[in-house]
Amino acid sequence: GEVAFSGGHASSNNLEGASTLVGWGGYAVPPHCVQLVAVGHSRGRTSTLNVLLRVGAFPYAVATAGPFVATGSTQIQGSLEQPEVPADLRSNSRAEEAVRLGAGSWVAGDVQASGGIVLGESSKVAGQTLAHAAPVELPEIDLWNYDPQLNGVPFQNLPLYLCNPNLKGDCRSSSNLTVAGDLHLDGATLFVHGDLDVYGGLSGRGLLVVTGNTRIRGCSALDSNLQAALLSGGDVELKGHGTEWSAFRGLVYCEGDFQ
Repeated sequence: GEVAFSGGHASSNNLEGASTLVGWGGYAVPPHCVQLVAVGHSRGRTSTLNVLLRVGAFPYAVATAGPFVATGSTQIQGSLEQPEVPADLRSNSRAEEAVRLGAGSWVAGDVQASGGIVLGESSKVAGQTLAHAAPVELPEIDLWNYDPQLNGVPFQNLPLYLCNPNLKGDCRSSSNLTVAGDLHLDGATLFVHGDLDVYGGLSGRGLLVVTGNTRIRGCSALDSNLQAALLSGGDVELKGHGTEWSAFRGLVYCEGDFQ
């Protein structure tokens, strides 16, 4: 057989592209993907194989050392604007329910786990579902590298309780921090030496570093315009109001369980 990037059965290279291409046969080729169209000939017969290969900057949209549990309808995708962009979910947990997706969930890629995988009613996985797979290497981040106090960076010292704060610059909490209402990041970096509880939504752009558990379980939706990085040394719990109203766009690093 043969694979060619020209001719009647042309493959498509969109590794460096910023938008989706229309490949051979009318198939969508998202950014960071290659469409390989192989044509084989044998005993007078011709067969064509179409494969979409993705090589993204990050191998997984979500990767956890512990179990991943989504109790409601949850969508995992590479882009809010382009839901077809592949996005993989990976758990290194060996538990019987290393991955649990609630009813009506959607993953625009593969779901893999070192333990078992439970899919709720009407849940769909665009790629492969592979349980009891060998664990993969996950990155380890030293959260204390982001502590402005250790780095000698000027910062705002926060009280133990905030109401609808709009944070700017470098901010630090020396113990558990509770936020009533919404937490908005205006390009801010927030370092919490302890647990963070937000009884509202999360919006804006910035960096959240929490040495303990992080719970955003509030009264308002996660903002779909959110662009943030969340680094947590403990568990992470995010609660929204359905896929039409709640979205998290950014990076989540969690050393505990993710719900």
